[in-house]
Amino acid sequence: MPFMEVKLSLFFLTVKSTFMALSQEEKLINLGIDIWKKRPGKEISLSHNEIFLIDKDLVFVIGDKDKKLKKEDKRSFLLTLTKSIGRHNLQQLEKLIQVENISHVFLLNVDLPTEIDLFESLNVINLPSITEICSSRDNKENFLISLFELDL
Repeated sequence: MPFMEVKLSLFFLTVKSTFMALSQEEKLINLGIDIWKKRPGKEISLSHNEIFLIDKDLVFVIGDKDKKLKKEDKRSFLLTLTKSIGRHNLQQLEKLIQVENISHVFLLNVDLPTEIDLFESLNVINLPSITEICSSRDNKENFLISLFELDL
């Protein structure tokens, strides 16, 4: 008889540990409640544009006018820009998600997206395209001066 009691308590512990491993969503589904859907995060689809993030707070969106530029040239421009303004990290993003850390969005010859409510608290700055900026020394200097005036 004592042997059966041990076996039953082990079985009970196994069932309990399996049940505890379930997530809240799995528990609701097991109860027959499947109306709970995850809300997608607020994101902006800029799939036709390239998006770059510098140090988790500066976003640069490259427009159609620079589509013909080589990816290496765009990346080189942005890496040089990153170092020029005293920053360190550059990464390309697939989509722009509302992040609390973002302080500025620079639109390089791009119209403001229709999802304007995501940009209400951000500083959105329209700039010429990379091609226009790099077309002359004066344009490059004016571009850098305008960025330094923002005290990034």
